Amino acid sequence: MLTNSLALSAIWLILSSIVTFLLGTRVRQGNKLNGVLWLLTVILFGDLWAVFTFGELNQVLILSLVAIVCGVVWILLLPNWNWFGQTTWTMSSYTFEMLDVCTRFRWNHVAGPAQPVSGYTPKVSLQVPAYNEPLEVVEATLRTLAKINYPNFEVLLIDNNTPDEATWRPLESLQRTWPKL
Repeated sequence: MLTNSLALSAIWLILSSIVTFLLGTRVRQGNKLNGVLWLLTVILFGDLWAVFTFGELNQVLILSLVAIVCGVVWILLLPNWNWFGQTTWTMSSYTFEMLDVCTRFRWNHVAGPAQPVSGYTPKVSLQVPAYNEPLEVVEATLRTLAKINYPNFEVLLIDNNTPDEATWRPLESLQRTWPKL
């Protein structure tokens, strides 16, 4: 996904840069509507290329939505730039972020251990899969799990597709007695 993101942002940057270098000095006004339309045009052409090249439509749509939001923000923040410059700036910033993620080999920030939050106990889900399991095995497992000394957990007994009703019906009644086992 990162490689595709980088390729798509590079295409957007190349498209917007070429037009900016050719026509950017001729447009001497700013217009938010033209800025958004040019942004959408660049994104659309890049998206068409991306869909035909690596074909990940969902991924292209997500990246495009992020680029549109970033582009609209830059259009609003750069009112004295024409729409070619606003879009090229958006795409260069976006491309930089992709390059930074894809090519960096060392991070200078050292993350220390997270400090525990007093009194916080995240909920934990324990799943017990059971397919055609004997009642005694499942019951012993549930009895052991009932002894866990943790205040915020749940146990999910999942018996999916056991064909014999005589096997899964007792499990159904057993799970109703939880946590009194």
